[in-house]
Amino acid sequence: MSKDQPRVERPTRTPAERDAAYHAGLDGDTIDHGTDGPFDYWESDHTSLVHVLWNAKHEGLTLQNDADQIASLINQSRWLAAQNAAAVDKAEKAWHDSQDQAPAEVPGSAS
Repeated sequence: MSKDQPRVERPTRTPAERDAAYHAGLDGDTIDHGTDGPFDYWESDHTSLVHVLWNAKHEGLTLQNDADQIASLINQSRWLAAQNAAAVDKAEKAWHDSQDQAPAEVPGSAS
C-alpha cells in the first residue's frame, strides 16, 4: 500500500469502552479506536502488529508462559480487524475485476 494515501477519520471510543479495553490489556490503537473501520493504510501491516506485541511485552507477557493470552490480545486487536477488512476488500476487488473481464453471454446462444 502506498504511504501517500490520505489518513482516514478513525472512530473514537467512549470512555467506558476505553476503560474496558484498557483493563482487558489491549494495545493503545485498539483502546483508542476499537475494531471498527475505517482503517488507515498502515493498520493492517506489521506496524500495527508490532504495537500489539510491544504492549504484550510491556505487560510482562512471554510466549513461553503466556502464548494463549498474547494470541487473545492479537485476536481482539485493531490490527486483526484491519487485516480482515483488507482481505475482504481484496477479494471484492478480485471478484469485480473477474466480472469485468468475463465474456458477455449472448441471449439465445448455445452454452
